[in-house]
Formats: sequence, C-alpha cells, structure tokens
Amino acid sequence: MTPTGKAINLDVGLNHFYTDSTAATVPNHRYIRKIDKALKQLQKRVSREKKGSSNRKKAINKLGIKHLKVSR
Repeated sequence: MTPTGKAINLDVGLNHFYTDSTAATVPNHRYIRKIDKALKQLQKRVSREKKGSSNRKKAINKLGIKHLKVSR
C-alpha cells in the first residue's frame, strides 16, 4: 500500500467501540458480558457437584463447550 498522507483520529468509547474522524462508527460488542455471566454460573455448578459423579462430568462438558465458544 502506498501512503496517502492523511491522518485518521480514533475515539474509543462506551456506546461505540470506536469512532474515526470520518464519523464512521463500529458498534460495541457486549457479548463478552453475557458470556462471563454464563461461565460463572456453569463454573459454580461444577464446583457444587460431587467429584466423580456423572452430573459433574456433564457440567464440566457444558463448561468446556462454553469456553470453546468464547475462544472462537
């Protein structure tokens, strides 16, 4: 790419992820907050189950699936 000599200013905010000097905005993704809440609930369920039980294995599997979704 060849430089154009133009500078772009970026403003990071809460309502929009960022706004540049041409007034183009990118929406702020709030899915991380929802996933954090779900991870917290699933981890709590795993910790409450007895070690070695089948319900604990199911809870660990659900937690692993949710972590996989977060990583993707």
